[in-house]
Amino acid sequence: MKAKKQWVILLLMSIVLTAFTLWLLRSYLNYETAKRLKAETPPEQAIVVFNQDLKAGTLVDASMLSLRQYPAHLVNPGWMTEDYVGTILDLPIKRAVTAGSPVEETQFELNYQKRMADRLPENHWAITLPVDLMQLHDGQLQPDDRVDLVSKKPMQDSLSVVENLRVLSVNGTDLGQGMSVTLAVSAKQRFRLGQMIGDGIQWWVRSTGKRQPWQTYERRSAILDW
Repeated sequence: MKAKKQWVILLLMSIVLTAFTLWLLRSYLNYETAKRLKAETPPEQAIVVFNQDLKAGTLVDASMLSLRQYPAHLVNPGWMTEDYVGTILDLPIKRAVTAGSPVEETQFELNYQKRMADRLPENHWAITLPVDLMQLHDGQLQPDDRVDLVSKKPMQDSLSVVENLRVLSVNGTDLGQGMSVTLAVSAKQRFRLGQMIGDGIQWWVRSTGKRQPWQTYERRSAILDW
C-alpha cells in the first residue's frame, strides 16, 4: 500500500514536471518566433497618396492628399514624399486618378500658371489697395491672412467697417515704398469698401486660431486594401 502511494506521488510529480517543461518550451518558441518576425519586417516609408477619386484637370489641394506607409523596398523612386508636396499644390492633374494612388510629379501640369480669377472664391472680386509699412503691421501681413478694414469719415462719429477680407497677395518692396495689398471681396463687401476708399483706413488682422497641417492622418494598411 505504501509503495503504491509513493508510485502515485512520483507519477503526479512527473506529470507536473512534464507540463512545466512543455510550457517553458512553448514560451521560448513564441519568443523566438516573434523576434524573427520583427527582425524580418521590412522598414516602411511614408508616401503621399490621393485620398479620393479625382477627374482630369482638378486643381489639387491639401484636403485631397494623405500619407500612407509602404514597405520601403516596394516604393517607386517617382512616388512623392511629404517633403515635396508643396510643389504640386494648386496644380491641375493631367489624367483622372483613383483614391489610394501614390502621387507622382509627372501626373501634374507643372508649367501651369494659375490666374487671379482661379484663386478667387465664387462670386468674389479682387481689389488692390495702396498701403504703408504701418498698415501691414510692420510687414508681418501675409497672403491668406484675414483682415477687417476700418475707417472714420471726417465730421462723423460712426465707423465704417468691412469684415473678414482675405489677403490674396502683398505687393511692393521690403522698404515700404510703393506697397499694396490685393484682397478678395464679396459683392456686399465690394460696395461697402467702395464707400470707404479715400478715407484713412486702418487694417485690423484677425486671429486664425489653430491651423491644421496639410496632412490629416497616416493610414497604415496593406497596399491594396482601400
